[in-house]
Amino acid sequence: MESIMPEGEPLSFEARKRNALFALAGVAAVSTLATWVFSNNELGQSLTTILTAVAVIVGILHWCKADAEEREIEISHGLRIFIILMAIFALPYYFIKSRGLKKGLISTGLALLFWILIYFVSAMTLLVLSLVEDRLGIFVK
Repeated sequence: MESIMPEGEPLSFEARKRNALFALAGVAAVSTLATWVFSNNELGQSLTTILTAVAVIVGILHWCKADAEEREIEISHGLRIFIILMAIFALPYYFIKSRGLKKGLISTGLALLFWILIYFVSAMTLLVLSLVEDRLGIFVK
């Protein structure tokens, strides 16, 4: 069976990290759409939350793996479990461990800025979708 992937150079570390960030942004977009679709369905909301959490953790792990390979360090199994269970604390720990205190705190700030941007875009998308359906009642006579 032939592979559908072209043969050649593997993706660079930067490309892999960028792809992980785009995937996380895509997860946020799909999650926002699913939240809107399932707004009146408790089971749908719960499934959306669980699937989003799993996808975000996978994206973070993928990004950390590419970053660790680029820096030629190894992510221990303990750190992977820490990321899975408490990513909000594990990511700053990883940044400080892999970059030192100053650059680690800067990287933590950049990660926080990324999440704020994703949250803002998701909130605006949800607002636009709500206006389209007029759930806010703005266009009611």
